Amino acid sequence: MHTTRTNTEVNNQQELENKKFFKRTHQLNTAIVFIFCFIFIFASTVVLGFMPDNISWYWLYLIIFATFTGSYITGWLVTFPLRIFMYKICTKHEVLTQEFKPWVIDWLKVFVVNIVFSMPLLSVAAIICFNQKNHIYLSIFNFAILFIIITIVKRYLMVWFIHGFYILKSGSYYDYWNSIINKQNIQNYPIFIIPIEAKAKWANAFAFGFKNFGFIYSTDVLLNNLDERQFSAILAHEAAHLEFNDVLFRFAFSFILLILWLVVFSNIDYIPENYNLAGFIVIVLFFILLVYSSLIMAKNQEARADKYSVKLLSSPYYLIESLDYLYDINKMPKDPKNHGKFKIHPTLAERKQAMIDYYENHVR
Repeated sequence: MHTTRTNTEVNNQQELENKKFFKRTHQLNTAIVFIFCFIFIFASTVVLGFMPDNISWYWLYLIIFATFTGSYITGWLVTFPLRIFMYKICTKHEVLTQEFKPWVIDWLKVFVVNIVFSMPLLSVAAIICFNQKNHIYLSIFNFAILFIIITIVKRYLMVWFIHGFYILKSGSYYDYWNSIINKQNIQNYPIFIIPIEAKAKWANAFAFGFKNFGFIYSTDVLLNNLDERQFSAILAHEAAHLEFNDVLFRFAFSFILLILWLVVFSNIDYIPENYNLAGFIVIVLFFILLVYSSLIMAKNQEARADKYSVKLLSSPYYLIESLDYLYDINKMPKDPKNHGKFKIHPTLAERKQAMIDYYENHVR
């Protein structure tokens, strides 16, 4: 006797599969990060232990560069089996459709970019930060800030070097979006499309820049699978980040915290230079403050961008439909219990309800 599964049962089963996929990939990514951190810290500690007191800047740079590069190569080799396991999981869930050989070639491109771009800059940053005038905790924080900036810049280099992109200049999607921004008198930000659908079902969009000078990036997965209104709702959300200078504010917020760190720790003499419990507690508390404050700011910015999209499209449902597709294609769990703690976006249910409430009270 055949039984028919209800939509609820199918959705629950899909949610369970997405939860498993999300959990496994998250665990693998966490393991890879910890392995890299351990190798870098261990190698740096060993090298510093044998570093002579009087050494020229030239040799100091070469030693630090060799340490970073050697650590990265070691980490890459050690974690590559985990990446292969990740590849098998992603292909099993049809998130990744790329053949194994092209996938390996793309990872080799990532490897080259890190060696050519990241390692030399990180070596310079290390020399600047970890000099004898800086407090050890201040040096760590300064290096972390520079590391984040280098990582952000590298992200866009990766997009260009690995996937490439083209500018959306014509077509029904472009025309519909232009009809919206012309009515609202909004800056026509360049839209860069990342052609990735042949490799992976990765649906994402993001903005970089500030008001009147910014860029919107979107994978072609969104362009090829959403209609004009749904895609424009995504573009409106990203345009909001530029119109409200969200990216600039995030950088400014980090810079203010850096200044606060400089003011506080450059004038404290009672925390000794060596690691101790008091110093460790101070840096952990400050780090928690940084992360928590950044998350609150980011979530508020995301909620505001959702409302901006609702206002421009005069409906909450285009963005809601787009988010549903984005969650489904990226195998992201929709249940708030499976959402994860440290996320810059509110949960999907919270976003949907907030958009509907805003539409009912302010737009309709």
